[in-house]
Amino acid sequence: MTRFAKRYASVAAFALALAALDGAWAQAPVAGIATVTSSSGEAKVTAVDPGTRVVTIVTADGRTVTGKVGDRVQNLEQVKAGDIAVVTYEERTSFVLSEPGTKVPGAGEVVVSARAAKGQLPAAGLMRQSLANYTVVSTNTQANTITLVNAAGGEVRTFDVMDATARAMLPRVKPGNFLTAIDRQTLIATIARKP
Repeated sequence: MTRFAKRYASVAAFALALAALDGAWAQAPVAGIATVTSSSGEAKVTAVDPGTRVVTIVTADGRTVTGKVGDRVQNLEQVKAGDIAVVTYEERTSFVLSEPGTKVPGAGEVVVSARAAKGQLPAAGLMRQSLANYTVVSTNTQANTITLVNAAGGEVRTFDVMDATARAMLPRVKPGNFLTAIDRQTLIATIARKP
């Protein structure tokens, strides 16, 4: 990971952590679990035309992909054949269970983005965090389901509980508890030049 990507990831994570604390829990949550999905990949740049903004890459599995790069990508003139495009994606979903009457964070979404300064190799990052609060209507430990309603109103919905850790915690979940779902997605894309 380039120095820019590391710096961006640290700053963006701090910004999102501050955003998540807005209206934070008044008491300690009853329980919480998180799931993480991540992937990364590299592709070699084989051709670039800054005038038409058309770039050709070869992926790790040997596929050749050609496409036009949007105007939001600045510094395209810095990219040369042989450079490596690196993309990293992570999605972290956390579920926090709280007792009735607990002050929970406000629902909403925060998006933070950054890109390389003029004259540097292209690099960009995007972090998106959304938060939603639900009230537990019921649970069924035999069927491994939980029935929720959005705390702001809406229809009552039943969900299958697939995660083994969450299934083990299901007997602790009571009607009237709050379930806060926090979904955080991070995407970092950089161009690296091998020495």
